[in-house]
Amino acid sequence: MDIKRQNNLAMQLDLFVEALIKAKGFDKLDEKIARELRFDLTNRLINRIISEILNVVPVEQLEELEKLIFNNDTGGIVKFVDKNVSNKADLLNRVLLDFKRLYIGK
Repeated sequence: MDIKRQNNLAMQLDLFVEALIKAKGFDKLDEKIARELRFDLTNRLINRIISEILNVVPVEQLEELEKLIFNNDTGGIVKFVDKNVSNKADLLNRVLLDFKRLYIGK
């Protein structure tokens, strides 16, 4: 995956988190608190995505993925997922919807 595509995914996650914050009515918070909230929600979302990916990756491939995660190799993780996770768009959509329901309560 190229840098442009990685940046696009990051931008999409940022927009998703911003939409959650707005839907929850927290878009008028002090900038420092808002920044901390965005950071926290983004990290939680990324952890949920990684957790779901780990659930669908075959056991024999987990060590490779764990190394990429441990080394914070975003490009490597994305390439690994592209190659080894079928229906990745469905997985991502499911995680986003579940995260939204959990955060907003709808």
